[in-house]
Amino acid sequence: MYNVGMQYLLLCILILLPSHVAAQEMYSPSYKLELEQIEATTEAKQMTLNPLQEKQFFENGYIIHPPQDNSLQFSISDVSLNLSAFSAEPVQYHSVVTTITSQQIYGYQILVKPLQGLETKNADQIPATQCDGKDEFCTTHIAGEWKNNARIGWGYNISGPDAQLDFKKDTYFRPFTTGESIVMATNDASEGQQATKMTIKTITSPEQADGNYSSLIKIIALPKL
Repeated sequence: MYNVGMQYLLLCILILLPSHVAAQEMYSPSYKLELEQIEATTEAKQMTLNPLQEKQFFENGYIIHPPQDNSLQFSISDVSLNLSAFSAEPVQYHSVVTTITSQQIYGYQILVKPLQGLETKNADQIPATQCDGKDEFCTTHIAGEWKNNARIGWGYNISGPDAQLDFKKDTYFRPFTTGESIVMATNDASEGQQATKMTIKTITSPEQADGNYSSLIKIIALPKL
């Protein structure tokens, strides 16, 4: 009997301001997920920085203790993305929207950090995209055009007024690098509300092994001067 695997992405959101974080466990008949968040909502959660972390962020120009409450608010549209079976849909797009609300005197950065690749417990994985290759080769820091559906892999596109400039249009993507934090969006003096969309693209071949593929991606919002 043909067995279709399950694929999903988890997005763990974090904003570095005083508070605390708890662990939330979620279950289904076929898998168990543990996501570091509070009450499984899409609102940004806060954590406490120790004195060394506060010193490091202050030296890099970040605001650790803003003078007014709610000077920076961060939310995300979804914390879990369910991918369709790769055998049924070899090319897929899935998006989340992050929203920052701040005063004009504060800027911000949104960082994205994958904690693991898109893989199974048996170590089958979807490779990081190299985009269309040749003149359109992409790296962790430089997006390239990815329109050729024969080029398998997974990667992400960022769109919005504060997105990095190498995302020239919605066909430009970067690969994820496990454990590496990359700037997703930045603004030195944001006022009001700004939205940024991250679109994750996957292309698989007919030879891709079936299985339960998953990844965990941390999204971090940092206030800055």
